[in-house]
Amino acid sequence: MNVCSPSACARPSLTSPERPPTPGLRRSRRADFQADGAFAVAKHHGRDSREVAGQIVRQARLADLCSAAGVGGPGFINLVFSPELLRARLAEAAGDERLGIPTAAQPDTVVTDYATLIRRGVFEMPEKYGRNHISYSHTAADIDASLAIAEEALTAAFRTHTRPPS
Repeated sequence: MNVCSPSACARPSLTSPERPPTPGLRRSRRADFQADGAFAVAKHHGRDSREVAGQIVRQARLADLCSAAGVGGPGFINLVFSPELLRARLAEAAGDERLGIPTAAQPDTVVTDYATLIRRGVFEMPEKYGRNHISYSHTAADIDASLAIAEEALTAAFRTHTRPPS
């Protein structure tokens, strides 16, 4: 079940086929996730967002997903995922060599700046946990070598995806 879709949280009478609301789902300090779809539905139907959020929480079938669901603030829907769901999802991911991440149906080319990844992943982590660290600056030769590799990859990708003129 997709908790992000309007159909997972509301009856069809709350949405319009012409302009269905597109709710957002984000992390929250008050719950595992917080959904804002009630705002779009309320605005579209000229209703109070908190009232709409309450109706969605009451009518949604979330027992297999959430241990708690409630309304917060002016109409946010706070969702706390059930421990059983989290255990099941983690077990599925652990049994999959790709950790449950599907391969792209149509793979595309991704250019990665390894220097940024390394800096963020390695150098910022100690700082995040209150440790001191010393950062190292690349030499011009290192940067030139990285740029040459990236240029070769982009050139090869461009040749692969470019059709000759007709």
